[in-house]
Amino acid sequence: MEETASAALEWAGVLCGQPRRAAARALLDGYRAAGGTLTVPGPEVFAGWLVKRANWTEMHVRHALDDGLSPARRRAAGAAVPGLLAQLRRLTSGITTWSGWLA
Repeated sequence: MEETASAALEWAGVLCGQPRRAAARALLDGYRAAGGTLTVPGPEVFAGWLVKRANWTEMHVRHALDDGLSPARRRAAGAAVPGLLAQLRRLTSGITTWSGWLA
């Protein structure tokens, strides 16, 4: 269920901004039409997905601080961190709403 739930959110555009419920529903409806079954989960279904996003952010923080990397790579990683942190904040605040889309 976790993979399907995460795919529905990503298909809906959650990483690019506010996700579109209709796009998430289309993926889930197609999954069901193809014979897939879904249980109605709670927000915890997104825990693994959120950990992956947090790990991606952590990697950028580490790269930004790593003197062993080129200055260009450190700058690029550092420039990405504020946006990734904002994305994590937005993702965690929307999980309860978005989990309701899976019913």
